[in-house]
Parts: sequence; C-alpha cells; structure tokens
Amino acid sequence: MSNDGGLSFPPDSIYSEANKGLTIRDYFAAAALTGIISSQSPLSITDIAQQAWIFADAMLQARQK
Repeated sequence: MSNDGGLSFPPDSIYSEANKGLTIRDYFAAAALTGIISSQSPLSITDIAQQAWIFADAMLQARQK
C-alpha cells in the first residue's frame, strides 16, 4: 500500500530528523495487533501479523471516505 496515512506522532525536534515516527498505518496495525492477540486467536504468529496489516489498510480506506 503506497498511502500510509502520514505520521501519527510527528517528531517535534530537529534531533528527530532521522526517525520520522510512526505512520498512521503503523499505529493502526499496532492497535489491531493488540486486539487480535488479546482475543487469543488460534492463528499462527505470521497470520496474526498479516491480519493486523489488513485491518490497518481497511482503517486507512475507511478514513478516506
């Protein structure tokens, strides 16, 4: 996916130039991952990670509407 939603926590310092921070896509995936893990999903770790990105991409699409 080419649209990552931009930065969710942009750096506020010139010292943060090398680290741009999390994208909104990263943030959405992390939130989805937390929920998936807490639900004690029977999926494999790889499948759980893939599902988190699927949820993140769906959130970005819904955000654009």
